[in-house]
Amino acid sequence: MGTVGFAAPEQFGLSQSDVRADIYALGVLINVMLTGRHPSEKLVPGRLGRVVERCIRVNLQRRYPNVLRLMEDL
Repeated sequence: MGTVGFAAPEQFGLSQSDVRADIYALGVLINVMLTGRHPSEKLVPGRLGRVVERCIRVNLQRRYPNVLRLMEDL
């Protein structure tokens, strides 16, 4: 299991975990580093907020497929 608040939903038995679980955690971490808050409480504004939103989507198919794609947007 991952750290509470940073663990992807699939780590709680919703589906099989893969690299996108780490992308979820990275999205939460980016948001916390920039706002001091979990994205469920406060989302970083602007373009970075849209990147964080994509990182933390519950639907795996709508999350970044890999870190290379995420890196391009960052």
